[in-house]
Amino acid sequence: MPVSRWQAVRRAVDDLAFAFDALDPGLSPGASAVPTTPNLADLTFGVPETFFWDDCSPGVAEAVTDAIKQLEAAGARVITLELPNTDDAFTLFQQGGLAATELAAFLHTSMPEAIEALDPNVAARIAAADGIPGWEYVRRRQVIDELSRAAGERLRQVDAILTPTVAITPPTLESLEPEGAYPKANMKALRNTVMANFMGLCALTLPIGKDAANMPVGLQLMAAPWQDARLLAIGKAIEDRLGNSLDILGQVPPTA
Repeated sequence: MPVSRWQAVRRAVDDLAFAFDALDPGLSPGASAVPTTPNLADLTFGVPETFFWDDCSPGVAEAVTDAIKQLEAAGARVITLELPNTDDAFTLFQQGGLAATELAAFLHTSMPEAIEALDPNVAARIAAADGIPGWEYVRRRQVIDELSRAAGERLRQVDAILTPTVAITPPTLESLEPEGAYPKANMKALRNTVMANFMGLCALTLPIGKDAANMPVGLQLMAAPWQDARLLAIGKAIEDRLGNSLDILGQVPPTA
């Protein structure tokens, strides 16, 4: 009997490793896309007490905390460790960071005909970026470089930092209709994950439960720059203990 497309998807860390290995064959040595899976007892995880946990939707922090406790019970060492300058990074993100300016430059120079067809929320960001002077772009680049340096130094103390991936329950389409609702929700949804982007870290997310609204909750792992292969192996060790997405969330029905 043929297996349907959705049944064949495993949704596991080694699938992610396979994709990364296809993009960058030098990512992981040897035949396997994932290096040897470490023992949880040999790993040290840092867990921040601030920022990443602020204003979480009901059930999100609880699910992540429970997952971390399971890892600790399995032998992992868990310490309190704050990622430096998260407030500065989030302020820069709220100002548009570099992405809006770089996207605006690409569109104006390579695809000017696409600007009029942009989603209004994206068009607003491009319009705002058009007014940013060159010196401000350079300043932001310097801030991001410093954020990356400081984060890399801090992450030498642990194998990875653990946080909630997304702090909020996915909003309904209706809740995003009022003026200003989308940007506000978008900032909250991206707040935790943008830290790895801005600080030049590698990161992955693992499903570890459901929130009070019965929506999936993710555990974010962040490691020092260029530690992708190592982080994938750590993710595999965590997945072996907690289960993969099919174990935790069940099978996803096919879409039309």
